[in-house]
Amino acid sequence: MDSDYRRPERLCALAARNGGAEPFRYQELVELFDVDRRTIADSYLPALAELYLLTGITEYDNSRPRSVRLYLRDTGLVTALADGDAAAVRNDFDREADLARVAAFDHTMRFAYGMQVAVGDAASPSVKYWRGREGEVDFVFEIEGTPVPVGLAYQSGQYDSTVAALREFKQEYDAPVGFVLAGNTVGGSQPIEHLGEGVVQLPYWLYLLLC
Repeated sequence: MDSDYRRPERLCALAARNGGAEPFRYQELVELFDVDRRTIADSYLPALAELYLLTGITEYDNSRPRSVRLYLRDTGLVTALADGDAAAVRNDFDREADLARVAAFDHTMRFAYGMQVAVGDAASPSVKYWRGREGEVDFVFEIEGTPVPVGLAYQSGQYDSTVAALREFKQEYDAPVGFVLAGNTVGGSQPIEHLGEGVVQLPYWLYLLLC
């Protein structure tokens, strides 16, 4: 059995290898770390989030989530724990996409906080994900109770399903706008474009500059 201090370290290593790609069932984590769900959800994850090391997010509008996505807050830490050498990532598109997802999540947390402060709310932001019939919305945060969905399509074949999921979310929750992040880190590779039905395409690189 691992000692208590080793479990958060292993949780970070697990998040690094996954890159936020798939949610983990709480029961899977319970069995893996040999602790109860409350210890993971109410002890390990809040402590790591307070240190800005790792944040766990659950499904939007789900009061009894069975799964959690794990995001490390720093791409350098992801590389150190999962790959060991940044050079190994350069020719690996899947790892590049994982790092892009982690960077987008960290920025979404910061962006949501900045938007909350702008309207007089300095509480810690809450970012969720959402699964619809058409696809998945990677990040959802709220500003004064209004949900803002953000879908990531980083040089991805999932572009169409991401846009469809955003439209589905907007219809279900009456969100005024949704954003799909397209392209990569190269400036000028994708335009800002209104796709209809309140869905706006933003270049991935531009989103990372918004604050």
